Amino acid sequence: MEMPNDFKKQLNEMKLQDKKENEEEAKEERLNKQAFETHVKREARLYPDKVEMCRKIFLWKDEFLQTEEGKGLFKRGESIWVTSGRWGHEFPEDNTFGCWSRIYIDKRGIEYKSGYRSMGFMQCYQFTTPEEMAKKLGHLYLKSICEKIDKKVIFEDIIKFNSN
Repeated sequence: MEMPNDFKKQLNEMKLQDKKENEEEAKEERLNKQAFETHVKREARLYPDKVEMCRKIFLWKDEFLQTEEGKGLFKRGESIWVTSGRWGHEFPEDNTFGCWSRIYIDKRGIEYKSGYRSMGFMQCYQFTTPEEMAKKLGHLYLKSICEKIDKKVIFEDIIKFNSN
């Protein structure tokens, strides 16, 4: 059967478009892999700093739970929701619309919960040591929590998230 030239031309254009798209996907995949490897190396290099930030967060938690205000809030439930943000457990600390996380404190330690839009909790970690927390959460995420503690913004978050 003889195929029309226009048909052959359009098929050839489709093949070229497919090839171009495949090459772009492969390039993007290589770039993502490189970015991930860079991220992993950076997080490993920053691990000592992350541990120090987590120690600061744990110290703040312990001191807060000893205050009258902390004790009073703790009587209202099993834990206190202290702050929220984007994901801190994924590479990179995901800023995708709809990604959210929460940090809770309780007598056992610190709890991290994350989700996507209205799907509920998807990833949950219970940390009992700063080292555990430093292994699971990213540097930028931990840094943002420490900044909230330093600027005392965390207390505004506590009120916002725990008022009825």
